[in-house]
Amino acid sequence: MEIQKTKKNSPPRILLHADHGVGKSSLGAAAPKPLFIQTEDGLDNIDTEALPMVEDYNMLLSQLKEVYEEEHDYQTLVIDSLDWAEKLINKHVCDIGGKTSIAEFGYGEGFQKTNDCFGTIIDCLNLIRQKRNMIIVLIAHSQVKTYQNPLGADYDRHQIKLRDKNAEMFLEWVDLAGFMHFQTYTKTEEKGGFQKDTTKAMGGTDRILSCSPSAAYVAKNRYDIKTDIALPTSGEGWNNLVTSIKGNN
Repeated sequence: MEIQKTKKNSPPRILLHADHGVGKSSLGAAAPKPLFIQTEDGLDNIDTEALPMVEDYNMLLSQLKEVYEEEHDYQTLVIDSLDWAEKLINKHVCDIGGKTSIAEFGYGEGFQKTNDCFGTIIDCLNLIRQKRNMIIVLIAHSQVKTYQNPLGADYDRHQIKLRDKNAEMFLEWVDLAGFMHFQTYTKTEEKGGFQKDTTKAMGGTDRILSCSPSAAYVAKNRYDIKTDIALPTSGEGWNNLVTSIKGNN
C-alpha cells in the first residue's frame, strides 16, 4: 500500500455571497495582491487590478488560461461574480445549441450543459491554484429561496444566486462559503393594556461573515470556524478571516 499524508497548506478556496451593497468586492480586493476577472461592472469605486470585462464564456476561459500560463506575481484570483458568469454560460449554451433559451432544450439537457461549463471553470481554477499557488475568491449575490426540507417544514433562506446544481458544485468545491451581512437586532415595544406587543428588526452597521451552516443562510467551512467573523473594514475584515482560518487549520 502507498500511504500519503493528506493535510496540505494549500491556498484557501473561498466563496462570498451577500445581498447588494454589503462589500463583497471590497473584501476580495483586500486579499493579498488580487487580480479580478470581471463578469459584471462593479469595480469603478474600488482601487484594485482587473482583466478587461468578460464578454462571453470563451473570453472567460481565455482569461483563466492567461492567469495560468503567463508569468505574474498576483497572489489571489477573484471572480466577480459567479451569477453573472452563469448568464454568460447560459447564452453560450444556447448559441451552440441554436436555442433562444435554456428551456428550449430537452428535459434537463440545457441545464446539464451549463453545469458542465462550470465544471470546466473549476478544472481551470484547480490548475491555477496548483501551479500559481493562488488564493481563489469567488463572489456571488444572494437570493432568498424556499428550501425544500426533507426532514420537516420548508423554510426560506439566503442562498447563492445560481441554479441549484451549479451552486451545489461550488459549495462542494470551496473550503469556505461565507454569507456576508449586517448584524441585525430585534426590539420589542411593549404596548400595555389590551394592545399586542410588537417586535421590530433593527438594521445594524456592523458587517459580519457567517461561515457555519444555518437555517437562515447557506454557509460552510473546512476550518472548524464556529463563530461569526467581524468585518469592520475591508482590510481588517480580510485579516480577521485569515486569522480565523489559520487559527482553526
